[in-house]
This record gives sequence, structure tokens and C-alpha cells, in this order.
Amino acid sequence: MLSFRAITCSFAIVGSFYSSLALADTSQVDALKAKIQTRDRTLLTHVEPIYPKQAFEDALKGSVTMSFTVSTDGSITDIIILESIPKGVFDAASVTALKQWKYAAVEESIMDVKTKFDFAP
Repeated sequence: MLSFRAITCSFAIVGSFYSSLALADTSQVDALKAKIQTRDRTLLTHVEPIYPKQAFEDALKGSVTMSFTVSTDGSITDIIILESIPKGVFDAASVTALKQWKYAAVEESIMDVKTKFDFAP
């Protein structure tokens, strides 16, 4: 089992290198959702990125900071990578995970929302 830290608004998960599913610490996910709810948006579905195999084998650490828009239907659009360390290594995994997030419907799109995933083997 591979343990890694992926922090989104300060919460960690433990996932399996061999699995496409990441299991999140429920209390930390609940804390994140509660924090987001105080900002007039409710996170319904949260998916963590899968640690890339080669990055794990090379014991690489890194992070990806992104901005995105929450559309009125709660879907994620307009993902922009603001910073990626090391460049390009964790980008695809981070974008793939973020695209699967789902918020409750909002009256107006919320633009320039930021999140960060940190990776450490």
C-alpha cells in the first residue's frame, strides 16, 4: 500500500498505488465540506488524484495549484493550472480528479476558486 498526502484545503488521504480509487479520511473530508459550505457553496462529490506510477517509483514529491469555475449546475469548468512542482508530473492526475468534483447548484457561477493538491510518497 502506498501512502501519500494530497491536501486540498488542508486535508490528507491515503490511497493505493495499484487502485484507481482513493479512500479519504472521512473526518477530514467532512471538515473540508463544512469549510466550503460557509462560502455559499456545498461540495457534494470530492475525488482525490491518483499518485502517478512513475512519480511513485521515482519517489517524487510535488504539488499542483489550480483555479476553476463552479458552474450553476455544480460542475467544474475552466480549470487552469497556476503552479506545478515539478512541472507536468502531477498535472494530469490533478485535473482528472478535479473534473470529477461536484458542487450543489448555485445561482451564479463562482469563478476563480482555488485548490491545491500536495503529493508525497
